[in-house]
Amino acid sequence: GVLVTTVVPKNEARGKVLGEMSMRRYLRGQGAQAKLILEMQVGDVVAEREFTRIGGGPAGGLVKQLTSTFASPAAGGAKDGSAVDFSGVWELSESKLFDEYLTAMGANWAKRRMAAGLKPVQTWSKQGGTWQFDVQTPIGPKTEKFPIGVPVDDDVDGEKMTKVSAWERGVLVTTVVPKNEARGKVLGEMSMRRYLRGQGAQAKLILEMQVGDVVAEREFTRIGGGPAGGLVKQLTSTFASPAAGGAKDGSAVDFSGVWELSESKLFDEYLTAMGANWAKRRMAAGLKPVQTWSKQGGTWQFDVQTPIGPKTEKFPIGVPVDDDVDGEKMTKVSAWE
Repeated sequence: GVLVTTVVPKNEARGKVLGEMSMRRYLRGQGAQAKLILEMQVGDVVAEREFTRIGGGPAGGLVKQLTSTFASPAAGGAKDGSAVDFSGVWELSESKLFDEYLTAMGANWAKRRMAAGLKPVQTWSKQGGTWQFDVQTPIGPKTEKFPIGVPVDDDVDGEKMTKVSAWERGVLVTTVVPKNEARGKVLGEMSMRRYLRGQGAQAKLILEMQVGDVVAEREFTRIGGGPAGGLVKQLTSTFASPAAGGAKDGSAVDFSGVWELSESKLFDEYLTAMGANWAKRRMAAGLKPVQTWSKQGGTWQFDVQTPIGPKTEKFPIGVPVDDDVDGEKMTKVSAWE
């Protein structure tokens, strides 16, 4: 019940330096308490990364979010937002004038380039009557809340701001005011407008961002294709724990679902053994990847958002696959043990 991936550097000299390399993936525990374990070996160093299923189990909160009914009040909903349901998991799918927005905010080229490469996934929920979303940023997880009529201090694209939210006919409007008065005069009017465009499974979560005369738009698509989509089926599947003795062909293993990194052991030592410098190790340590696992045509794979964009990693059994592992060009071959 262990998916073992042998990793061989393309560069023979590098292979001799790094020594034996492999990755072992398996489930530890059973049911809703199961953890997805990744063991990474390079030479004599064996690191471990533990992933926890988002939502707490097959019947957890994420399923309830995804299976809710999504209305589209943007065309004329209740002024108090009662007809709006943002709940669910949304992934950035399209941007318009985002670079122009960042430029107007004063972001330099390097920061704009990095921001353009990110594809954030936001998990929206309503807590005590207040909408909020959780998102993974390059410096760690962040929760953003939108209490109506209550000033909230925040950091918006590197600027210290105060935000106040209100509903306007189904649109959540957040007015943004810089803490620095001089900066406020330079930036001009700032606001963010969030609403749903479309209905049901086809609805998009729209974010309009205004600074001065520039209005950018970011479109988010619900992961799983809708309330009855694939992600729900993944989350509601039965999670076995074959690591204690499953079938050698992996037939008893079910990795399917959405898993978030929850713990790491010896990860810095692993990156050091791989030759990563301090800056790269520090950046990697601050990330908290979310992997969406599925089985396509009999082959396990996962989708993940990296700092340079989305990536899909596949594990065909016995078939060599070329890949980039922590900056090294590698060939990988997977097998069940």
